[in-house]
Parts: sequence; C-alpha cells; structure tokens
Amino acid sequence: MQSMMAGQGAIGVMVSLIQVLSAIAGVKRGEFRIQMVEEDDSPVRAAFLFFGISTLFMVFAIMMHAWLVRIPAYKAIVLPYEVSKGLTGSRQLSGALKEKGRILEIAKLNKEYNFAVAYVFIVTLAVFPAITSSIRSVHVPPTSLFTRPLIFTAIHFLVYNVGDFAGRYLPILPRFQIWSSRSLLYMSVARTLFIPAFLACNVNPSADSSATPVVINSDLMFFLILLVFGMTNGYIGSLVMMAAPSPQHNARLKHRTEDVDIAATVAQFCLIGGLAIGSFMSFGVRSLICGCNPFVQ
Repeated sequence: MQSMMAGQGAIGVMVSLIQVLSAIAGVKRGEFRIQMVEEDDSPVRAAFLFFGISTLFMVFAIMMHAWLVRIPAYKAIVLPYEVSKGLTGSRQLSGALKEKGRILEIAKLNKEYNFAVAYVFIVTLAVFPAITSSIRSVHVPPTSLFTRPLIFTAIHFLVYNVGDFAGRYLPILPRFQIWSSRSLLYMSVARTLFIPAFLACNVNPSADSSATPVVINSDLMFFLILLVFGMTNGYIGSLVMMAAPSPQHNARLKHRTEDVDIAATVAQFCLIGGLAIGSFMSFGVRSLICGCNPFVQ
C-alpha cells in the first residue's frame, strides 16, 4: 500500500516538473515575441507544451504496458495472481452487497480512520489548487523569471507534489509509523489550520477584485507552508490507508481477518468521498475570498 501511494506521488512530481519546464519555455518565447512587437502568448504556449508532452508520455506508457503484459515473466507470475484476485474480488463484492449490515458495522468500527482519511482530502481539495493557485509572488513587479505569475503558479504545483511524495514515502521508515486511529484523526483535523494560513498569503483571486490582506509577506514562507501541507496530505493519507484494513496495526480487526477487504473498500470509499466533498467546498471557499461566481472566474 505504501509503495502504491508513493508511486502515485512520484507521478505527481513528474507531471508538475513538466509543467514548470513548459511554463518557463512559454514565458521565454513570450518575451521574444514581445521584443518583436507581437502579442504575448506565454500561457497558450506553456499549455500547448505541457499537454503535448503529457500526451506523448501517455502514449509511451500505453506502449510499455502492452509490452509488459506480453513478456514471459508477467504471464508466468503476475497474470495467474491477477486472475485469481479478480475472481476472488468479484465473489467478495457480491457477498458484501448482500451483507449491508456487515459493511456498516465495519465502517462504524473504523470510523476514526475513515473520517481521518476523508477529512485529509477535504481540506486539501478545499484550498488546493482553487486557492493556492491564486496566490502570487509578493514581488511586484516580478524581480526574476520565477516570480512571474505563470511560472510561480507552476512551481507551487511542484512544491506541493514534492511534499506529497515525501509524505507518502515516510511511512516506510519505522520511526515515522503511527497506527493509532485517534492520533491520526487529531492530525487530520489539525490540517484545518492550513486554510487560514493560505488565506494570509498574497491571494489575488482575480484582476477585478481586491486582494485579501497579506499577513505572510514572503514567498519562501508560502512555499514552506505549501511543502508541509503536501507532506501531511501524503503522510496521513498513506498511514490511514495502511492501518485501517490491517489486522496487525488495527486492533479492531485483529480477530476479524475476514473483514479486511471490506475495511479496505470502506476506507477507499471515504478517501474518494473526501476528494469529492473537498472539490465542492473549493467553490464556496473561492467565492468567499473573491466575492465572485466561482463557476465563471
């Protein structure tokens, strides 16, 4: 589970790195066009490069997957496991659907874990990237290439994803392993403090609205807060997903190993639910800070 979560974080770092490089290339080209007395097409150029490279990467990934499933090692080792896992999973899902009471019982049994993982992503999606992408450098006018809005925003995605990846990797180290549902719940709820922290930065929601008061007047501090924000997201989320369905780390399942799959499914459902709720909340949060219709601005 930790490897899967860390792998997802690593992909996020790669994508955001490509985004930064695309933004830099777009701005450089825009500067050249301005010198030639032409229109600045930096955002368009950056978007084209980013999605173009992403498309090439996806095509490459599909080709590599097609090659992987054809090699003898995959057919001899992985394929039989995947087939048996799929058949077993189908039977378990069919049985689970007939035992709604059992699902609710496990959900209640792991309520602290389930709420913790949901709330982690509720807080994350409520402000990232809806609010964090509206934060601009305090250096106006820009003092360097990296304080320009397009590149500054791209870097902010990279910083978050680096933190998220680091947080997802930390649980592999014994000294950073926390299995207590109560501790993870408290840590998850404590992330609420990031919301006012981001709102205290240099938020500029739109060109025709006044910015919120800038309390944290430092780009470095903003990126540091963002890095910790990403780390806590990956760290707490990974720990909960590892602990909730584990008879070894979750005392509630110690003598209920037959309920491991249901516990894992419920935790995953709560994670996705947190993403959905956080996404909806982001519109309300953005509306509050910009005084505008968040669906059009």
